[in-house]
Amino acid sequence: MNTQDIAVSSPLGQGRKSQNDLVLAVLKTARPGDWVAMPLLVEASGSYVVHSRISDLRNRGWQIEQRNERHGRQIHSFYRLANLEPQFLVTVTDQTTNAS
Repeated sequence: MNTQDIAVSSPLGQGRKSQNDLVLAVLKTARPGDWVAMPLLVEASGSYVVHSRISDLRNRGWQIEQRNERHGRQIHSFYRLANLEPQFLVTVTDQTTNAS
């Protein structure tokens, strides 16, 4: 996957993409079920705090899975989308009162 071929729209204006948008674009271009290595997300977004960008995307309703692989003393992180569209949990509370 070539990170230069990723096109995303952003609320920041034409030609300016947020780090969140860039991370999401890379995750979306991966085949469903494929894991994306964290260094690729760093390269695409220019952010070394990918975990914060993932947290931001989760707060926007994206379900993103993460796994680690240990290679000797190094830990390699991978991410993938679990849903193709953002999903939000809605909590409904009963607002009725029993007026006597």
